[in-house]
Amino acid sequence: MRHRGNDNMAYRGGYGGGRGGGQQDTSQNLMELENNRRIGLLGDQVAQLKAISLDIHDEVEAQTGLLENMDQQFGNTGDMLNKTMEKLAVMLKTGNKKHMLYLIAFVVGTFLIIWFMMKTRK
Repeated sequence: MRHRGNDNMAYRGGYGGGRGGGQQDTSQNLMELENNRRIGLLGDQVAQLKAISLDIHDEVEAQTGLLENMDQQFGNTGDMLNKTMEKLAVMLKTGNKKHMLYLIAFVVGTFLIIWFMMKTRK
């Protein structure tokens, strides 16, 4: 008889079965659904972050290309200025007064042209 009493307890929910187990299953199902929903949202956020990071990567690549291009252009300009300075140094070493007058006239003329252009813009 004792054995039969234990079986009776199992049907009443004493061992996790019965009415209480049904409510537990429902709440576990609800929690599982909520977790799945949150996992889906988290997955969407991760996908958005990935897209943003890829956009940032593309932008950095483009900016790097622009900077390398600017570096090359500045290097070319620096080389051109160095050659001009070398030619000026050679010209000044020759001591020819005629070249010095041409240089001064060029600088003054350039300054006057720029000044006149700025004055007429206003």
